Amino acid sequence: MPRLPTFIVDNIDRIIAEWKRAALPTVLPFEGQAKQILMAIAADIEANARQSDSSAAVTVRTALRTRPDFDVQQVGEALRLLRVVVPAVWNPADGHAVEDWRRFHDALDFAVGEAIAQYALQVERTRSLLLGMLGHDLRTPLSAIHMACQYLGRDDAPSDRKREAVARVSRCAGTMEGMIRDVLDFARSRLGKKMAVARKPVDLVAACHEALEDIRAEHPRCEFRFEQTSCLDGIADIARLRQALRNLLDSASRNGARGMPILLHASASNERIVFRVTCKGQGMSPDTMRTMFDPIAQLAIAGANPDGNPPADLGLELFIAREILRVHGGDVDVAAGGGETVFEAWLPAR
Repeated sequence: MPRLPTFIVDNIDRIIAEWKRAALPTVLPFEGQAKQILMAIAADIEANARQSDSSAAVTVRTALRTRPDFDVQQVGEALRLLRVVVPAVWNPADGHAVEDWRRFHDALDFAVGEAIAQYALQVERTRSLLLGMLGHDLRTPLSAIHMACQYLGRDDAPSDRKREAVARVSRCAGTMEGMIRDVLDFARSRLGKKMAVARKPVDLVAACHEALEDIRAEHPRCEFRFEQTSCLDGIADIARLRQALRNLLDSASRNGARGMPILLHASASNERIVFRVTCKGQGMSPDTMRTMFDPIAQLAIAGANPDGNPPADLGLELFIAREILRVHGGDVDVAAGGGETVFEAWLPAR
């Protein structure tokens, strides 16, 4: 029976195949990283490496930097499975294998420690970026309020211009209120608390029209259209549903091609009420599709690439929309292809 590092190198595909059979679907995206880490562990065993010069730790650090939105629980589960699968595949009776096993577990411990350290760094970067973007986003309406207040304090200001200034203050205050509400909703969800909704029978067509009215005021240069193919009566929190639809329309306006209309289509069946927001535009990158509903992942990717363009906003809109739909018993997803992006949200019909 060969020594453990030799066995790992010679049987790497067999070990990874066993690892895949034992892995949950959420862990399978880390198959490539698991293979790299296992090869590095073999090098650590052969060299009797310490933590300061561990190839496994370096490999984890490098691998996770290519996936800054990684989930530390999934990485921990991937490494735990290596600790289970390798002994099941290589089980010699040779007493000299004890030292190889000790080095194997040491190398895995080094890898786990590096994964935790990278996650802590990711959390700190994301927190700093989130706070910085929130401060930046709040500064714009605050500046407009400050300028309007200065204008209102002038004795020579015409009454019609004062009314415009008051309306501007009201709009900016509403914008800030929406930002703060989204951040609070996001914080509650991270603490495991469900969003509060007050459901009652409502006319969902009215919710669609109100969401369109809100978004047209925010994006006056965009063309928004509405179609319905059936009666839309349901049970929902109409204010929250309007917020979800407005968020989907706003995301479509950001992702769609400039000058192309954005369509909100609503339909119903015996099981579901479906809202589709469709915009024309270029296809999305795999990273964008994978992290579109996860603001933490988006911020982690942005924080890991300081030379790239920062996100245009906090990225909470789609997350909040999905939370609203899910607390109603529905969901929302996005698909892209054929020059279109479609956000599809649904509610149970009853």
